Amino acid sequence: MEYAPHNRLSVLTTLTSAMDATALFCMKEKVKKYAEEVKCVKIDYAPFVMKAVVAALKKHPDLNSCIDRDRLFVQNIYDIEIFGSVIKDADKKDMFTIAYELEHRPVYSQPTFAILPYGVKGETYPIIIPTSSEVCVLGVSMIYNDFSLSGSGLVNSKIIYASLVFDSSYVSREEASGFMADLNMFMENPEISLLDI
Repeated sequence: MEYAPHNRLSVLTTLTSAMDATALFCMKEKVKKYAEEVKCVKIDYAPFVMKAVVAALKKHPDLNSCIDRDRLFVQNIYDIEIFGSVIKDADKKDMFTIAYELEHRPVYSQPTFAILPYGVKGETYPIIIPTSSEVCVLGVSMIYNDFSLSGSGLVNSKIIYASLVFDSSYVSREEASGFMADLNMFMENPEISLLDI
């Protein structure tokens, strides 16, 4: 789908969120042994994050776009970049295939959406600048431990910090906020995004 040119300067806006990744962490630990022994692949968080992102992009397609000559082109494919490698048709692949391709078959091409991992040095919300052809870029941190008090005592949660930087002359703040809310939901309930293959 193509939208008319804007002929406007980029207006970069950032939305941030702390996402509860406790269920994602538990699911990863459950499938780790199966992945290594049966699928012959090491599983980490990247395939889970990618499936959550794809599920959220399907609900907010304007973010799965590219800009060319001031025109916004909404993509109907999901070529997702993470760790500098692009997983083509990520919506059609299960997390084991994604993990295998990230480990053994890195592809370098133009993505429809980019995920940039960060946090090795403890950063929580860095500002990432999209390239001239990107309408947005998502930064996701490593998983941090977070402790909080509840009725049953001290609770250890797993938190992922995310920053979405988007060009608000192409994508509305409401659309970007909706994407982050849905991404948060899919991260907190990873089994939902994994069902959509």
